[in-house]
Amino acid sequence: MDYFSDLDFVCAGSLMNRNLWNKGRYFDGYFGLQYIYKGRLLVQVNDGQMETLLAPAAFITFPGARWHYGPSPEQEVEHSWLCFQGERVQRYLKSGLLALKASDVGIPIREGDHFHLLLKTAIRLFQQGQDNPILHGKMVLLLEELLLEASEANLALQERDVLSLHGNRIHALMDKLSANPEHPWDFPKEAQRLSLSYVHFRKLFRQISGLPPGQFLRRCRLKKAETLLATTEERCGEVAQHSGFPDQAQFCRIFRQKYSFSPLEYRKRFAGFRME
Repeated sequence: MDYFSDLDFVCAGSLMNRNLWNKGRYFDGYFGLQYIYKGRLLVQVNDGQMETLLAPAAFITFPGARWHYGPSPEQEVEHSWLCFQGERVQRYLKSGLLALKASDVGIPIREGDHFHLLLKTAIRLFQQGQDNPILHGKMVLLLEELLLEASEANLALQERDVLSLHGNRIHALMDKLSANPEHPWDFPKEAQRLSLSYVHFRKLFRQISGLPPGQFLRRCRLKKAETLLATTEERCGEVAQHSGFPDQAQFCRIFRQKYSFSPLEYRKRFAGFRME
């Protein structure tokens, strides 16, 4: 079982806490997975802002920082922890499985009961003794499952924050695309304007609109073409130009793919109607 020998467990436990505070605590060379199953816990790192963690929530303690944490007034907190060290931790850090944060430390846990059960099982194995390599290996696997669940929850939290930050801007861009689909839109430039990579911009745009930006723009252009065909006498080439299509041939091909008949056939069917 040497495969798991590069990780050591320092301490583990669980308690119901109403008034015990850890003030200015240092974690000397080791890391801790801290979990609040019930109640509210106040947490401060160094001289930063005091944060309130509402159960179920986790946070990661790490060396090099001064930690203050304890129950919110008139609150009883069920707090569990599993602390560890060793070369294996560097792999966790490098892979992103273990993320260290000195602010916004709380990680809301979606499956609180399941997380609690895994952690209690790891604590029970620790209390049975680490000399047994089989039990030690099980503890490492349990820790990694816990860290994975916390990492997934943290990523979901980050995505929610990004959506909150950029959502209104994406919606504003969608309105501009709908109103002016004929413009020569440059989405990499729009991503840069929002201080996002194009990959991230495209992902956010799809999450919010349901379509990648290029497909959304094509839909807006087709919708404008529908209106022009139904309410004007513009020639097919003019409709293509005023809708944002680079040439008539491409416009006709895309239009037929969408509606199963040509633009002129569409005009004959729907002339005088404005498509909403």
